[in-house]
Amino acid sequence: MSASEFYYWVAFDKLNPIGDERHDWHAAQIASSIYRSQGGKASFDDCLIKFREEKKEPKEPVSLFDALSNLLGK
Repeated sequence: MSASEFYYWVAFDKLNPIGDERHDWHAAQIASSIYRSQGGKASFDDCLIKFREEKKEPKEPVSLFDALSNLLGK
């Protein structure tokens, strides 16, 4: 396979993903359809397996005085 053909496949994959992620989307779509057909309230996102944790906002630093005040309930 030439380099130019490889780049065409990379571009095609961005438009139409090939692989495990696409299979996970299909499985989630089928599972959510089955749940809904039986009266459940599962959405597509509920059935999609999430392998990466969402980034959480960093907590603001707490001063030592504030931490001790919260600990002692004052």
